[in-house]
Amino acid sequence: MKGKEMWLPLPQVDLEGNGFVRIENYLGILEFTDTRLKLKMQEMIYLLEGEQLVVRGVTKREIFVEGKVKNLKI
Repeated sequence: MKGKEMWLPLPQVDLEGNGFVRIENYLGILEFTDTRLKLKMQEMIYLLEGEQLVVRGVTKREIFVEGKVKNLKI
C-alpha cells in the first residue's frame, strides 16, 4: 500500500510483584488453567506460568490475572 501507514498496537505487560498482571493488546486466549495462560499476540505467543492463576477481568484489549506468577515467556 503506497502512501498508507498501518498502525498495530504493541503488546504491553504490567507486573505488580508476582501477584498481578495486566496484558494489553492481546488477540485471543489460546489456553487457560490455574497454572498457565497462553495468549495470541500480533506475531507471537505469550505464555504466563504460575500457581493459582485467576482471570479477574477481560476486555477486548486487556486481560487481568492474579496469582503467583513464576514466568512469562514470549
